[in-house]
Amino acid sequence: MSRTWTIGLATMSALADLHPDDLPLVPAFRDIGIEARPVIWNGPPGSWDGLDVCLIRSTWDYFQHLPEFLGWLRQLAAAGTRVWNPIPLVEWNSDKSYLKDLERQGIPIVPTVLPGPGESLEQILDREGWDRAVFKPSVSGGSWRTHAVERRSLPTMETIFRELRDERTVLVQPYMAQVETTGERSLIFLGGEFSHAVLRAASLAPEVPIAEGAPFAPSDAEQAFGRRVLSLLESPPLYARVDYVADAEGVPRLMELELIEPRLFFPSHPASANRLAELVWGELR
Repeated sequence: MSRTWTIGLATMSALADLHPDDLPLVPAFRDIGIEARPVIWNGPPGSWDGLDVCLIRSTWDYFQHLPEFLGWLRQLAAAGTRVWNPIPLVEWNSDKSYLKDLERQGIPIVPTVLPGPGESLEQILDREGWDRAVFKPSVSGGSWRTHAVERRSLPTMETIFRELRDERTVLVQPYMAQVETTGERSLIFLGGEFSHAVLRAASLAPEVPIAEGAPFAPSDAEQAFGRRVLSLLESPPLYARVDYVADAEGVPRLMELELIEPRLFFPSHPASANRLAELVWGELR
């Protein structure tokens, strides 16, 4: 008698029935004889009992409850549930200061400054020679408490920056104007192999007419950039999204490496949901 496997697609209460992007996973798993269902990560006790796999998907509130979220993942693993992506990768990826780790290994990133104690936004802009910048918490998601600043708005933004800096770790980066013409670009990898690529609207330039999730064909050099980033990880991710923008010289610069709960834009590449399901099935076998 063959075993029936059950997979929990981790989500949050605001998306109890999954984000539309993840809905293709349910029939993709069903087609290979696996039950996959959404379960809220911080839902009622016992709701995760009996699951063989936790596939982290739309847990987009995790960063507001990071200790609880990581503790929940460890409890699952202790109970015998396999977690993807692996917990050590999730822990490392949960703080955006990982960008500095990758930079030290030779990855071009969007220049990133971690302010020193008491350092002002104006001091950072003066030192780096930036006229426009972006600052945000190092643990965040969905542009939460992310602000753009330019010289003329410094008096107002300085107060906001200092309040945020005194409360938590903050990253400061130059504003990459290229996102207003080319958008943010995302390479999606499944099982370490390139799957598909999409354009993403610039969150700080909503007036720019770029369709979120529009597919595009990355160059060989862009794909190689994504593979190089993933090659530096301590363990291979089941899924990954490499977000980047080309600088003024055309060099891809990493904006974020999404290993926890990225949108994977399955509708932009329908076969990708089946590919992810097959990869999970291969691991289970």
